[in-house]
Amino acid sequence: MTKSTIGYRHFEDELGANLLHYAARSGSVSILEYLVKEIGLDPHHRRTNGSLPAHDAAAHGHLSAFLWLLQATETSTADRDNFGHTFLHLASRYD
Repeated sequence: MTKSTIGYRHFEDELGANLLHYAARSGSVSILEYLVKEIGLDPHHRRTNGSLPAHDAAAHGHLSAFLWLLQATETSTADRDNFGHTFLHLASRYD
């Protein structure tokens, strides 16, 4: 890890989302993989509403990003956010 990447590990917006949440919303598997494997971001980091990056991928209809997060990071399909929503609840809302 270089000095220039250290700040990325600690970035959070006002709702607690880190760069993994943003990458999951964009659907970019290559960026997710880089952030987890190279930068060392925690794929189980929760936003203030309790959502994981996988919740964001599901909510935005990004199946490949969602599946990568499940398989590569051992995220559980039983995970719920603070409102009790599972990944399936959020994915079913996507148009």
